[in-house]
Amino acid sequence: MHDIYEFSARAWQIHDVLQTLFSALPEDQEDSAVPVFGVVGLLTSLSRELANELSEIKVEEPISHEDRTQYSSFGGV
Repeated sequence: MHDIYEFSARAWQIHDVLQTLFSALPEDQEDSAVPVFGVVGLLTSLSRELANELSEIKVEEPISHEDRTQYSSFGGV
């Protein structure tokens, strides 16, 4: 079983990779069919929020089933 520190570290790694990609991408053109820069920017922001929240969880705080599934796209995983 993984602990919260490992999940936090993974979230920060994902954020760092996305931040690197975001920094390397050119801005999207107005007529772009696929706004890659914008999508990677959104993912970068979301990953930063997730990593920050995981970093702030105290080990002794129980995580309820409702909290775990709140943002799950798998409906109750």
